[in-house]
Amino acid sequence: MSDAISTADGAQVRRVQAVFVLLVTLTLVALWFTTSSAHDLLSGRGAAAVAAAVAFVKARFVALEFMELRGTRVQPLFDGWLAVVGVVCLVLVLR
Repeated sequence: MSDAISTADGAQVRRVQAVFVLLVTLTLVALWFTTSSAHDLLSGRGAAAVAAAVAFVKARFVALEFMELRGTRVQPLFDGWLAVVGVVCLVLVLR
């Protein structure tokens, strides 16, 4: 029994570590979109839209992993809310 608990705990720790690394990576990607080299590839609005989309992806990871919403009854509501707010924000940025 203790081996099963240790394995489950180890898998959870690895999952949290992987999500943390992903969040740091996405932060660096969003930061890159504020540089002049990104503005050479995209317009200011395009870069802002991509950065906003990255922020919403990060928000979902934080909510599911660190607020422990994954697999709960609240997850579909949160996903719907995040999708609606994300689309509204992107429309406002791109208009």
